[in-house]
Amino acid sequence: MTQSTNQLPWTPSRLRLHHIGFCVALAASCSSAQAETSQPDAVISSGTHETVADLVNTDWEQPGHFGSLHIDSHNVSGEDGCNQFSGIDTAGESAGFVFTGNGEVKIGEHWHLVTTLRACWPERLPTIELPSKTWASYQLKGDTLTVKLVDGQAIELVKKH
Repeated sequence: MTQSTNQLPWTPSRLRLHHIGFCVALAASCSSAQAETSQPDAVISSGTHETVADLVNTDWEQPGHFGSLHIDSHNVSGEDGCNQFSGIDTAGESAGFVFTGNGEVKIGEHWHLVTTLRACWPERLPTIELPSKTWASYQLKGDTLTVKLVDGQAIELVKKH
């Protein structure tokens, strides 16, 4: 039996189409999973809110965990010691992920978190708690940012210098 070397089962164009299809399916599953965890009272639908000035352009880390969190005026991003993450608003609004002046965490109706999916060494665990729609409120005391989740648990972050 002879096998032709000219016909590969996966040509570069077929691989690209397969990769694109996988990414679309992954994005769809992530956005639907995020929608299930959203809290109606924490959702904002327009870009009228902005993060409190004391938190804009600051970087935070979680003691005992790998990674960091960056906060800007309408969003969050960072890395977990291996993968990068960033919030996106699929509706193109600027509402995003906001730490308001009254201690609430407000999240755009169409906001969700995207991450890279690199294989990571086990030594890089545990990683920083990733931002999510379960973040309900916060308290800032000096260089400590305590985030309260909707289930009452808290995440303590310290400012990076």
